[in-house]
Amino acid sequence: MSDKTYNQQAAERVAKRIPDGFGVDPMTVLVLLQTVIPAFLNCLNRNDDTDPDTVFNRVKKLYDRNPEKLLRRTKRNCLSRAREEGTRLSRAQAEDMARAIILEAIGTEPVFGAALAREVEDVD
Repeated sequence: MSDKTYNQQAAERVAKRIPDGFGVDPMTVLVLLQTVIPAFLNCLNRNDDTDPDTVFNRVKKLYDRNPEKLLRRTKRNCLSRAREEGTRLSRAQAEDMARAIILEAIGTEPVFGAALAREVEDVD
């Protein structure tokens, strides 16, 4: 078993989806993603249900219904978390990060949500 938390593993997977030339140190990106991803999931979950299938289906439904709205919402979350962490992100960088998070969430079936659901449950 890996020494990395589920959140760290998810952050690494998302980081791989961020385009080259992002303009932020890769370690800073990983640290930032580890705060953004759980917040992303928390804002999507209804009634704190972190079941992997529920998380996946919720993100997929939001994406299918209005991908631009989900992107804007996630982008705002990225900008907010970056400020809290003392990192400056441009709007373009926040959009790249948001897009990577969404693509990972909908592109891995319930795996993404499963990893972070376990992370959230471990904290509770």
